[in-house]
Amino acid sequence: MENDTLGKPVFSFHRKAKEVCETLRIQNALLTLSHDRPYAVAHVLLEEGIMKVATAEEMQELDRKAIEIYRIPGIVLMENAGRGAVEAISNAFPDLPKKKVAIIAGKGNNGGDGFVIARYLLNQGISVRVYLLTDPKALRGDAETNFNIFHRMKGDVISVPSSKDYLKVKRDLEKFDILVDGIFGTGLDAEVRGYYREVIDHLNTLQRPIVAIDIPSGLDADTGKPLVQRFGPPLPSPLACPK
Repeated sequence: MENDTLGKPVFSFHRKAKEVCETLRIQNALLTLSHDRPYAVAHVLLEEGIMKVATAEEMQELDRKAIEIYRIPGIVLMENAGRGAVEAISNAFPDLPKKKVAIIAGKGNNGGDGFVIARYLLNQGISVRVYLLTDPKALRGDAETNFNIFHRMKGDVISVPSSKDYLKVKRDLEKFDILVDGIFGTGLDAEVRGYYREVIDHLNTLQRPIVAIDIPSGLDADTGKPLVQRFGPPLPSPLACPK
């Protein structure tokens, strides 16, 4: 370990971790070895303290411990995630009350986070609509619960479970000022194909800021490898830890 000209510690670490930290504009980081992947976790030294960068596997393990060991219900984790994302969006867009927001939600927990975000925005009087990329009957668990809550609040939801349905709303998406990507989360580990790829490719063509819930859809949470032509450049709203 060496010190820079100001006497602050400078750490050397794996090239992949360095690329991640450079992307996040982080200068000083201490790497922790994990699961035989030398870039699995980077403890980033900031003035406020230490930030931990987790892999998808580690994030899933944290979720499991929170639910099984600490007995925090998954619905509470989803609520916290959605509320935190709204705070990040509000900080990024000070004029948010004047904006129209579209949330593109998948059928999993990332989509469930999207419904929590939609509810908080609706409660603040912000114009918001959710485009659900599946039939509501396909939703399960906490995602289904938050869909039902938003629906009972008379929230604006349009179900677009197929390419044919999506074709009807393409022009509508151009009317929104901010897009929220709630399609895939950290569990994605294969190339995106078919309908979801079609949606992502289209959203890429829209000249609108895109806020990614947790991680941009189509991005491998561990390697940063695009599993589809990726949204860019998004404002990621990392939940719990940066990935």
